Formats: sequence, C-alpha cells, structure tokens
Amino acid sequence: MPLPSVGTVAGCIADQGHERPIEAALMQACLKEGWGYTMAYDAAIRSQSTRDALAFLEKALRR
Repeated sequence: MPLPSVGTVAGCIADQGHERPIEAALMQACLKEGWGYTMAYDAAIRSQSTRDALAFLEKALRR
C-alpha cells in the first residue's frame, strides 16, 4: 500500500520501498481539498501507537 509523505517543500509516495515524487498539481489539489482537516488521538491511543512503533523498530533492528 503506498504511503504519502508530506513535507514543507514537496511530497512523495513511499511505494514498495521506493520514494516517488508527487506531481506538483496533484499535491496542490490534495492540500487544497484537505485544508482544515485534522486527526487527533487521545493519550491512550498515542501511547499504544508509540509502543507499537517501538516494538516494530526493535524487531526490525534485531535482524
């Protein structure tokens, strides 16, 4: 599943281990359409997400 990565300069898509740039026009359209949309999580969800991420990294780094 491709994952978008948005930064201050340009965005890219991480797809099958490769970064691919997002076309500027598509990026602008996505940013315009998503303006004002936010996602928030409570402390319990953030903690679980952090634990899951750390467990994944520890497992990956042991290989």
